[in-house]
Amino acid sequence: MFHPTHESLAREESMSFQVVRHEHPNIFVVNRQTYETYRFTVGEDVMLSFEGAPSDLSEARRTAIAFLAQSQTKTIKTRHKGA
Repeated sequence: MFHPTHESLAREESMSFQVVRHEHPNIFVVNRQTYETYRFTVGEDVMLSFEGAPSDLSEARRTAIAFLAQSQTKTIKTRHKGA
């Protein structure tokens, strides 16, 4: 079973999908209805690849992208506080 390793993981979810782990460069998203797990590998500019069942790939990908966007926003805010 996966355990969240970052406090914001619980917020990075849709109705059926949730980011359950982030181990750079991988983001793991699980479908809470089917328990299918998707692994997205992130490059410098784009998500390069995934592993997992293709049934709900687009929603799983959106969940992973939302996680990345929120992580980036937190990083920027943290940098501005320290400046």
